[in-house]
Amino acid sequence: MVGSAITTASSSSIGIGTTVIDVVGISSIFGGDLLEIDDEIMLVAGVDNTSNKFIVRRGWMGTTTFFGKWGNSLYAW
Repeated sequence: MVGSAITTASSSSIGIGTTVIDVVGISSIFGGDLLEIDDEIMLVAGVDNTSNKFIVRRGWMGTTTFFGKWGNSLYAW
């Protein structure tokens, strides 16, 4: 991918079917951005700045959904 990466971290586990992700520090990430966690890419469908949550669409661009543990790094593009 091409872009300037913004890094944040998950603040809870991310299950296979999870579509709402709790994160730390999200002021620079917006709906329509792409997130990369390990080998999975997700589309940010919405951002709740008050409760620090992303609403995401999983397995974007043909990637496979995964189970992530608390503290995984998330990279926004």
